[in-house]
Amino acid sequence: MTAATHVLVALASVGLERNLTGMSPSLCSLPLIVLGSLAPDIDNQGAIVRWGRWLQPWVGKRIARAIEAPLLALSGVVRSVFGHRGFLHTPIFCALLFAVGITLEYEWLIHFAWGYATHIAADCCTVSGVPLLGPFTKGRVSILPIRTGSVGELVAVGAVLTVFAITTWRSVLL
Repeated sequence: MTAATHVLVALASVGLERNLTGMSPSLCSLPLIVLGSLAPDIDNQGAIVRWGRWLQPWVGKRIARAIEAPLLALSGVVRSVFGHRGFLHTPIFCALLFAVGITLEYEWLIHFAWGYATHIAADCCTVSGVPLLGPFTKGRVSILPIRTGSVGELVAVGAVLTVFAITTWRSVLL
């Protein structure tokens, strides 16, 4: 899925997070959810780690490159250790984030982990899938044959946004 899709799915799921965890995300926690939804792709040197491209119009080319350089270096290290869609795309790693957040009572980490979980769920709907049983097995599971950047992705995102919007408004109104 694209970065925009991950962000939209994460933001759309805020009502579901409230229903499942009892925690109501605030405006301050929304950036954590968004960051969590993008974090698993730190192992990919695509748009997610290229913040400089987005910031360049406001901060200039030099500062944008200075911000981007450490992220690209981190991305390279993470990819060389874990590979793309490796351990960082497993439910076990996501569960570990939740467990640490709950144990240490770090609400910010729970919100981050929620966004992280939406990323894994969305990638599970792509042709490439995710290693649901990783690190115990390298086999990936794909529940839908959606290709990243395709019309199918747009249709799926539209469906998710509709369902979550209805769920969120029902929980707000009732």
